[in-house]
Amino acid sequence: MSAAATAYARLANGDGTGSHRGAIVRIRDAMKSHPWMVGGTGRFDTLLMERFPNMVTKSGAEAFQGIGFVAEGLGMGLKIEDGVEAINAMVAFDAMEQLGLTRVEDRVKMLDPWDTSTDLAVYNWDKVVVGHSEVRMKLRR
Repeated sequence: MSAAATAYARLANGDGTGSHRGAIVRIRDAMKSHPWMVGGTGRFDTLLMERFPNMVTKSGAEAFQGIGFVAEGLGMGLKIEDGVEAINAMVAFDAMEQLGLTRVEDRVKMLDPWDTSTDLAVYNWDKVVVGHSEVRMKLRR
């Protein structure tokens, strides 16, 4: 994950990319200008870039999420081990809040269709709530 975080930090501001900086910045700007081409309609990637212009992000297979923060030159890589992508938004926002990159109030910008609250109900096949998911992590610096 540290390599993914480094890659997204470099994508965010182009630092450390040497002669490729111009191409990296063009890719970043294209992603930010056309976020629906990155993730698709209603996807976390798309919504995050539309509502937070300082970020560039892309999800990947089995609940991977990479996020770069343009102004700060920081990157974040996260992976949900069981592949449940719905948790990505919760984990991403919790991490961003702990790093001081977003505030709790910023979650409101992402409420539809993603639930970025700190609790996510788990349903069985009969649509009965059988549990919930919550983020319980503390980042170490």
